[in-house]
Amino acid sequence: MPITDEQRRVLKDHQLAASVRRGASLRARRTASKNHIIAQARAEIGRLSSRELLVLGVIAYWAEGTKSKPWNDKDYVAFTNSDPSMIRIFQRWLESLGLGREDLILQIQIHESADISVAERFWSQVTGVAVERFNRTVLKRHNPKTVRKNVGSTYAGCLRISVRRSTELYRRIVGWYEGIVTSLEDLELPPVGRRPTGRPPEFGSGNGRSSRSAPASVQSTLFESAGLYKVAGA
Repeated sequence: MPITDEQRRVLKDHQLAASVRRGASLRARRTASKNHIIAQARAEIGRLSSRELLVLGVIAYWAEGTKSKPWNDKDYVAFTNSDPSMIRIFQRWLESLGLGREDLILQIQIHESADISVAERFWSQVTGVAVERFNRTVLKRHNPKTVRKNVGSTYAGCLRISVRRSTELYRRIVGWYEGIVTSLEDLELPPVGRRPTGRPPEFGSGNGRSSRSAPASVQSTLFESAGLYKVAGA
């Protein structure tokens, strides 16, 4: 028996509603799975040792910091980023090297169309440094032809942290980075495919995870114990 137009409309509405419910259910499962993986991975890190922090800072700097080039000699330390967590990591790394806020020069780089005062307060809260101690903000000229995605109330530009008298520190960073790269040649890893993809190899304690409770100075880590890396005169 042929169905009426009304019955066809009701059937279509039911199908659409069922599709919406399935989509919502899939999104909820994906979100739950994502959050579970992130939480599990966060727990695997535990507390960092001083040596792990050293290596972390060197890699972060080599990715985001100012580096000397054969055609542009820049033996000084300057780190620029828009991610407040990366700025905190860099600050904490500098503190582990014996450098304080008085050794830093902070400067905001931001588009002229943004709210400068909001950005200044934001980066002051992130770094714990008063706005008055920041260098003059660098304004990027607005180009109407450019379609920017970094706009709105959450846009705070980038923060540049320069370290005073940092020639020796920069050269140490170069050496530390070269040491990390060289050490990879002797790093023993299990054959590919012998562990779940994306899971770290076992290191330190028997369960392969950093301790969440043990002090970083005494827990087993991926690296050998590190001494103090104070930068004299930096």
